[in-house]
Amino acid sequence: MSISDEHVANIQNWLEHLILQHRKLPCIQGSCDYRMVAQETGVPESYFEPGTPHRELIDEQIIRLGLIELSTVNWLQEISISNQKGIPTYHELKLYGRSYFLSTGLAPSSINSYYSTLKQFMQACELSDESSTEPHLGSEFQSSLSELKIINGNPPVVARLRRWHGFQLFLIKDQSLPMKFADALSFLIGISEKNQTSIAGETGISIRSLKKWVSGRCQPSDLRKVRQLELALDTAPGVLTQRLFTSRLEHKPLFHIPEEWWPEGWDKRSNKYKRLAVIKQLSDSAFKSETYDFKRLFDKALATVENQFRKNNYNERLKLLINMPYHFKIQNWPNRLVSEWHILRKYKTDPDSFANEDRSSAWSSTTADIIQDKLEGFYGYLCLPCDSANLYQSGRNMRSCDLTMSWLSFSNVVKDYLDFRKSRSGKYNTGTVLFIETIVSLLRSGTGWIYQSPELKSNLPQKQQDSIDLLGGWEKHCDINREGLIKSLKILKSRNQIGYTREPFFPISPILDLESPLSPIMNALKFYARELQQTEKKNSKSVPAYAAKWRNLLLLSMLVRLPLRSKHWRIMSYREDNTGTLSRDSKGDWQLTLPFNDFKNHRNKKIFVDRNGEKAIVLSFNEQPLKPLVPLLELYLRDYWPTIVGGSERLFPSHSGKELTTMSLGDMVRAWTREYLSERSLRGCGIAGVLPFSIHAFRDILATHVIKTTGSIELAADLLLDSPEIVAKHYARFLPEDRLKRVFQELTIFGGDKS
Repeated sequence: MSISDEHVANIQNWLEHLILQHRKLPCIQGSCDYRMVAQETGVPESYFEPGTPHRELIDEQIIRLGLIELSTVNWLQEISISNQKGIPTYHELKLYGRSYFLSTGLAPSSINSYYSTLKQFMQACELSDESSTEPHLGSEFQSSLSELKIINGNPPVVARLRRWHGFQLFLIKDQSLPMKFADALSFLIGISEKNQTSIAGETGISIRSLKKWVSGRCQPSDLRKVRQLELALDTAPGVLTQRLFTSRLEHKPLFHIPEEWWPEGWDKRSNKYKRLAVIKQLSDSAFKSETYDFKRLFDKALATVENQFRKNNYNERLKLLINMPYHFKIQNWPNRLVSEWHILRKYKTDPDSFANEDRSSAWSSTTADIIQDKLEGFYGYLCLPCDSANLYQSGRNMRSCDLTMSWLSFSNVVKDYLDFRKSRSGKYNTGTVLFIETIVSLLRSGTGWIYQSPELKSNLPQKQQDSIDLLGGWEKHCDINREGLIKSLKILKSRNQIGYTREPFFPISPILDLESPLSPIMNALKFYARELQQTEKKNSKSVPAYAAKWRNLLLLSMLVRLPLRSKHWRIMSYREDNTGTLSRDSKGDWQLTLPFNDFKNHRNKKIFVDRNGEKAIVLSFNEQPLKPLVPLLELYLRDYWPTIVGGSERLFPSHSGKELTTMSLGDMVRAWTREYLSERSLRGCGIAGVLPFSIHAFRDILATHVIKTTGSIELAADLLLDSPEIVAKHYARFLPEDRLKRVFQELTIFGGDKS
């Protein structure tokens, strides 16, 4: 059966379409589904029978383009040896040889030379297609080589014949190879000349994991390690891989799950890979559990996979947007705009004085930096061309010399910018709210900076100046546009169009529901400390990675006692001249000195009150709650801090001796909570329903613990150095039933003793 040019074109076009659309190759149990290929290419299914040119073409292209993760297609499943002894004939050798050589990575253009060599070998030995490959290509292969004249002085011929000999041995071996992955692995190790230790050393797989795979207690999750085993055991690529995949499907079949459990739109055909991803999340024991428990585990696995696909889509969109920036950095702003911004920044950030007595509120330097970043986006949008076909790069086509703070007073311009942001991110977010609220405060009558700066009107083009005059002047213009922005914000909130991030207490809700929220964290820290002591080895103190674990232990032990923000931990310093954040007092006791200015709400004079001219909080390690940490602190400073400090003076530096960034510090804490507190923990101290969380969640846990154990929001506010109103609103999740429970425990009239 020859292959027509039309069929070749159909197959090539279909493969190119798969790649361009980022689609997966249709597969059944890890092998190409030729029935689906036939339907999608328009080529009759009979043309894809084993040994046909169409089948050979599609197999070559699949492997060449890397469209299938497994290095073999269907040929392993279709091997059928005619005689009962399992010895293949030369016809069977030819039938499966092409697929075998392709799966081993042999170039398709070289395969014809292998068939020519085999043909010469058969002619020299006077063999036909129906002849058995024993003994000439089997047990007496070496003697056959020495007798044949065709190989004299021709090493390539010998090499090809040796590969045919290897394929013959593989076919014989595969007939007796069990189909279960564990049994097949055990069989291959048994007939090889290697033991498990040597195989583990050769492949880089731990001997413990290898023993578990052989016994069937667990299966490998990394296909690369399975391929390394195939190489070490001198078997064809895909032999173990295929059995692993088949075994997984047998243990976790898709048809065990009711169809109505799957989300709408997750049909079997187009979402098979999503379904398999959910199955992979479920353990073997889950399929043996009761229906109620299995449904709960299934829903949990489904949510994990959906979040992962959502995250992947978000990352793809993010990569796309990163390649299309639009922010107009302040370094490139025209002088007039820079001057206006510096005046505004000075007005909002300077200490209270007669020069800014009319302002409604002040900004911290951090807030000013955030506003500056928002303005760089706003002015970048104004400068984008208005006729761009790309919506992600379409703006108002303004010249940079026309940019001024006055444009913030036009509600239609501001709303167009926020719509532009929505087209890029897919939603209005908390940044939208922040930007509108900032402009509303700047336009506020009497106290807003823009409202109090009518000279800004002269920086606008004449057309806009005339429209302001028609409205009744600058102040009227500011009032009207302010009301328009307030109305738009109310509409967005009433229609729930603001895409907020997940509820901040969601990852730690099971901890907050406990009678003593701090208890599991303290227990996890004790477990972590014991683990570090048990794993300590000779010279491990000089290993940065090990020293960093002790850094983490000290930081977390302090964090659970002092709910400071990320900034404090990053900039906390220690100097030998006793001038750092950590120092010794006149008695030689350790102490922490925390300047007021390092706190986010340092302007709150009710909380941060000067005493004797000192604008800092001093906490002694000779008092609770830091007193128990003195031995750990001194051990860290003596044995581990010198290993990682480098040229830095930070008490908690990075591995390389630099200051930790907000992201790296958050990732460190999140990694620890994942390993020792979350439901994903393998340490035995995880809590069901808890997800990895970062530094700020410790504030909420500690505040909730104080309120639950003392019943006082005021004490929690004192601990967080915040106002009771803020604590009650944002941090403390003191549930109403906890209040009732505490009251009922005090009452004895209902029977029972007072507990």
